[in-house]
Amino acid sequence: MHKVYFGEFMSTRLFAAYLNKIGHKARQYDAFEIEIVTTDEFTNADILEATYLAVSKRLLGDWSKEKSVPIVTSFLGKVRRSCAVTTLGRGGSDLTATTIGKASNCDVVLVWKDVDGVLTCDPNIYCGAQPVPYLTFDEAAELAYIGA
Repeated sequence: MHKVYFGEFMSTRLFAAYLNKIGHKARQYDAFEIEIVTTDEFTNADILEATYLAVSKRLLGDWSKEKSVPIVTSFLGKVRRSCAVTTLGRGGSDLTATTIGKASNCDVVLVWKDVDGVLTCDPNIYCGAQPVPYLTFDEAAELAYIGA
């Protein structure tokens, strides 16, 4: 297991175990287990279109049987041909969340950050950053892809 994503494996397993312990049924998944399929650029992979149907079948199928909260590793995927684990790079956790949201036909995906929404620029660089009032999924995915 590569040290780049070891924390994801551990934290999702611990969190799912904790939820189960306090009475909330949860199941841990690795992103590559639910078929988040990517290009082969380790640390900067792109999610491929085939991901949406595969994730939908896996998570919604398991949900209808188990009724458990899925706890999924983020910013990870697998290369379709080689099944090698890859990472999405900067913004990959948000991209994973929105990908799962789209695949699951969610109305809303909440991403909690240390700023109030998506801003027009980095507030650490320019103090005049303003919130963007509305983003589509495709706009958010593009921003995550370019590292926003």
